[in-house]
Formats: sequence, C-alpha cells, structure tokens
Amino acid sequence: MNVLAITTFDDTLQVALKKDDYFTSVLVKANFKHSSSLIPLIQEICKKNEIKIKDLNLLALTRGPGSFTGLRIGMAALKGISTALNIPIVSISSLDLIEKAVKFYPGIILPIIDARKERFYTAIYDHGKKVTEEMDVNASDIQSQLQNYSKILLTGQDSIKFLEEFKASFKGEIELDNQIRNYGQLLIEYALEKNEKNEVDDIGQGPTYIRKSEAEIHRLKETQTII
Repeated sequence: MNVLAITTFDDTLQVALKKDDYFTSVLVKANFKHSSSLIPLIQEICKKNEIKIKDLNLLALTRGPGSFTGLRIGMAALKGISTALNIPIVSISSLDLIEKAVKFYPGIILPIIDARKERFYTAIYDHGKKVTEEMDVNASDIQSQLQNYSKILLTGQDSIKFLEEFKASFKGEIELDNQIRNYGQLLIEYALEKNEKNEVDDIGQGPTYIRKSEAEIHRLKETQTII
C-alpha cells in the first residue's frame, strides 16, 4: 500500500511516504510557512520515489491541536487530493502522535504543544491510556490533576518551555524529552491500523481547535459590543 503522511501542527513540516515496503520522509523547519512549502515537498518526495499522486492508496495527517494556520493548510491540501482522486484520509490527534513516540515510558506522559500566550495544548496519558480530554492550559492550571502522581514525562519539542513554570510547583520527579522527532513512519503505521479498522475520516472532518482563533475572538468581542 502507498501512503502519504504529513504533520503541520507546529513550526516543523513533515512529509512521509510509504511506497510498497519502502519508507522515506523529510522534516524541515518551516517557521509556520506551511502554505509555500507543503505542496512542493509532497511533489518532491513523490518524484524522488517515482510515484504519482494518483497511485496513493491512503492519506494521513495530524488534525490538531496545534497551529491554526498549519492545521488548516494541511487539511485543505490532503482533502483536495482526496476529493479529486477518491483516496481515503485518516487524521490523528497531534497529542496522541507525540505520546505514541514515547509509549515505552512506564508512567504518566504529558505531550506538550506550544499554544502561544504562555499556554499549552496537552492531555494526561497513564501507561498509554488517555485519561483526560485535550486541554488548553498554563503550567499551573494542570497541577490539581497531577497531585497524585510522583513522576511524569514531559515530551514534545515545546516541553522545555512548559517545564520552566511547571517545575516550580510540581513536587514529584520530572523527566524531559524535548527532542525534535520525525513522526512520519509512526503516523503512517498508526494510519494503517485505523484504515484496517475502517476508521477513515468523514468528508466533514476538520481540524481540532481547542481554542478559538484570534479572528473568532475578535468577532465575538465586536458582537458583544454591538449588543
């Protein structure tokens, strides 16, 4: 099976391809300029591996939470391909993907994505099980939910930012894994599992936004002022 996968939830842009039994991927620091980089990277990886986009069997991506603009661009690009060529899409939580990269850790895991304004997207995972909803928090908001835990792992490239405030109030042991990872192969494996279970996206599936965008907040304020 030929699978194309992308991640656009943070300032990196990742494009991965599985062609039959061969896997390849590329990771670039896009600095949130996904709109100008994504399609050329897709075309480049397909050309290098001598495969046409019409020969893909499955598309995969992270649906959020994360960068509003990055998520919209990623979803729009793959939905365009899916609609034009009738190729199914599987979308996966960004936090689930980050957690799965360190699923070997025997305890509590907090995957961290920078949500700006000193806030972060996260969820609590206990031995591989997601035990909270996905949250938009600052480091102190989540303390009450972690008071019964003595050891946790913060993971994701943005976890170092979260750590600075978090360590001042968390009394247990904190481990940190903030390396930039290439999630391409893991995303493809996860998508293939979901595809086998027929857990593909509905055409109406969109990005996961935990927080309202700045434009939505501005419109809401304007409406309230008028009323």
